[in-house]
Amino acid sequence: MSHRTPRRLRGGRGIGLILTLSLTATALAGTASALGADPAADCTQPFPVADLTPGDPVEGLTVLTGTTPTGFTGQVLGTLNDGIAPGVDMVLVKVDPAGLATDEVKGIWQGMSGSPVYAADGRLIGAIAYGLSTEQSWIAGVTPFEDMDDYLTAPALRVGLKPTIAAKVAAAAGVSKAQAARGFEQLPVPLAVSGVPSRFLHPSAATLAKHPWLRTDLYAAGRSSLGVSDGAETMVAGGNLAASLSYGDVLMAGVGTVTSVCGDKVVGFGHPMEFSGDSTLSLHPAEALYIQGDNPPFKVANIGAPVGTIFGDHMTGITGQFGALPSTATVTSKVTKGSRTRIGKSYVSARSSDNLATTTLLESSLNHALVVDGSAPGSEILRWKVSGVDADNRPFTLAWTDRVRATMDLASEASYYAASAAYEIADMEGVTVNDVVTVGDVVPNGRHYRLQRVEQLRSGKWSWLSESRPATAVHGKSIKLRAVLRSGSTTLRVPFTFAVPRSAAGKMAILDVTGGASTEVELGDTVATARKALSSAVRSDTVQAQFGQVEYYGYDGEDEEEFFRGVHKRDEPRMVKFLQTQTSKPSTSTMSGEQMAMVVIR
Repeated sequence: MSHRTPRRLRGGRGIGLILTLSLTATALAGTASALGADPAADCTQPFPVADLTPGDPVEGLTVLTGTTPTGFTGQVLGTLNDGIAPGVDMVLVKVDPAGLATDEVKGIWQGMSGSPVYAADGRLIGAIAYGLSTEQSWIAGVTPFEDMDDYLTAPALRVGLKPTIAAKVAAAAGVSKAQAARGFEQLPVPLAVSGVPSRFLHPSAATLAKHPWLRTDLYAAGRSSLGVSDGAETMVAGGNLAASLSYGDVLMAGVGTVTSVCGDKVVGFGHPMEFSGDSTLSLHPAEALYIQGDNPPFKVANIGAPVGTIFGDHMTGITGQFGALPSTATVTSKVTKGSRTRIGKSYVSARSSDNLATTTLLESSLNHALVVDGSAPGSEILRWKVSGVDADNRPFTLAWTDRVRATMDLASEASYYAASAAYEIADMEGVTVNDVVTVGDVVPNGRHYRLQRVEQLRSGKWSWLSESRPATAVHGKSIKLRAVLRSGSTTLRVPFTFAVPRSAAGKMAILDVTGGASTEVELGDTVATARKALSSAVRSDTVQAQFGQVEYYGYDGEDEEEFFRGVHKRDEPRMVKFLQTQTSKPSTSTMSGEQMAMVVIR
């Protein structure tokens, strides 16, 4: 039999999440390749959509439980011209529910997408990929197989139906004409995550505002194993197919169905995973457990170890190759609390900045949860290190150590620090991140001090300073100051002494005192700016005092300049004449707050 080998898909830009029928609850068996035997190849020829007529019988394959496909039948209702996108028709098929329906499952389900549909002569019509937008229904939209290795430029989020077709669909599906007229829609694409408690997957609105890279489409899934024997050889037409963004401790993946296997290539889903174009998703076998009867229903499955690479993620489906696994970034987390220590690893195959950050966050969160073994406030010494190559292909390593304090849940809050850094670095133009390492040493939950005021020693007495109560200084001499911090009934006083330049006579200066927990490190747009920012960053257990003289000049419409590198801004541009910085780490506690005062120099 002659056959049509899937072509490598042409590249293009991703457009974010596409609504599909593919993703399901998942679990991961391991991280090494489980390629136990060659996959069975069918290399079935495509059936021309133009030759289909309403009423034509069809047969299909899909998995209900396990890894062995189950056959089903149906009939063609018609063809919706340009139903998926210009030049790509959608074949409407009514699936016979015999052998598929249960009391809860009354229509096609998430995870069924990719299920092959064959004509009477055995040729492949295409893959189930769409369903009615509002109802459980056995009416399916089929992506033609003759288009499944083509790349198109725009997704079809909803496919409307003409009145005559809507009436036919309504009669076949048992729904109203109005419901049918709403058309076919790709269903939402949640990413199932195994190994991570669900409480880590639902960030608050405030957290989302601060960390825009956070995904909101994640849901928790269980974990169990899939043996080596249940590997690539189970990935046959109608069998299970999974594609993941990451695997290891943290698996972010979706499950669909194989449409066709030919040689070492596999085609499935009938729609995109993430519409990422030329991709590096990892390819996995899967084992279906059951079909959950929600609205819409979805397949619950365990995912095996990766057996290849999904190299094409396009409008009409995903295309993968068995054998070599994609190059990954390794995310490692080590957490220690007393005698308890755990090291966890995950592997990010789709190395976008948000995937790296999300995996870093979840890896660290679950590792903290296992070691800390409780949801409570806490403190730790956190070290993170990000390594890779820069825009000039030069290797780099950026690292930072800080004391972090969580006010509610250490397992959740402490993990954002390293994840945010990973996101900023991976998002730099031309940068490729290869490794993210976080090390957290949980320490007793010490005090947290807040900066109450700044005082100046005048004639043997300490005077309270503020923006309306300026300090006084004499040029060529020293000015003695102290920061006053409180934690409950405990007071901490931190002294600073600055030399006043002779050249500052008759001028004004600014004093700015900040607790390190109130500062933020802006890494900038390059590895070089990130390295410079980290070299002057202030730890959270440190108090920083800055004393400087500025010369104001008229506002000329230009953007405001920063004073004290982002610590404080004024309404007018200014020129820094001198700047002195001192830091002090007076205890093992975190410190926050900021106080400013003007300094009059005689």
